[in-house]
Amino acid sequence: MLFNAEDAESAEEKGKNFSINFNYIEELQKRIEMNNDSELKPKMQVRQLGRTGLMVSCIGLGGMGVISQTHPDRESAGKIIHTALDREVNFIDTARGYFDSEEVIGEVLRDRRDETYIATKTYQRSAKRAGKEIEKSLEKLQVKKIDLYQIHHLQYLKEFEKIKSPGGALEALRYYQKQGCIDFIGVSSHNPKILPEVLESDIFDTVQFPFSAIEREHYDNIKDVVKRRNIGTIIMKPLAGGNLKSVKASLDFLLSHDVSTVIPGCSTVEQVMLDTVV
Repeated sequence: MLFNAEDAESAEEKGKNFSINFNYIEELQKRIEMNNDSELKPKMQVRQLGRTGLMVSCIGLGGMGVISQTHPDRESAGKIIHTALDREVNFIDTARGYFDSEEVIGEVLRDRRDETYIATKTYQRSAKRAGKEIEKSLEKLQVKKIDLYQIHHLQYLKEFEKIKSPGGALEALRYYQKQGCIDFIGVSSHNPKILPEVLESDIFDTVQFPFSAIEREHYDNIKDVVKRRNIGTIIMKPLAGGNLKSVKASLDFLLSHDVSTVIPGCSTVEQVMLDTVV
């Protein structure tokens, strides 16, 4: 796997003003023309998700792309998930806040549960409300156990203090973990300034954060602590919200770093196919 450094440097130089309406299908077609069929078959690499010990596909699937707002018919949403599984993706990330994403995923995984790890998240900060969310996740995903449950979008240290205090969300996550309903506990954040302190607490098994060729602050801030504490790293927004031109160069760049898995948001089968040619 080769990383096109020139692409990334150009993207970084243009920064946030580098905005391209990228056509996934066009790039996929070009790569089909350039390569033989064997190049487009799954050759999925797996990596360890930190101290969880889970061996996850280096490319995962973000659950926001299968919601009914973009796929009114469940069949088309299901095809996206089935395609990802067929192409050896074994890590699917969603959240209670992603509309009906958990329900859509649950319907597909009812017959393919043993093929993938499931991660979901809660915005709730109190034990009572987080507990209700966990119950709802188990119901919607149609599972007895969730592999990874995350505190969603932790942005301030005062929130962190709240979730780890008595009556905070962590109390609920640990309770359900003891009950065998959750295996591991993680956190997601868009605030690179708080993450070092949050991760030094050694509470979380995984961390999910934005990382791309033009958005490196999160990774730079936490790369030492995640390595030292063996925390799994889940990368969101690999194309910087659509600001990067090449899917291949973007994914190659990320996978050249010490990260566990990258979860592009895919809302079409073609996008899944392109993202999984790694």
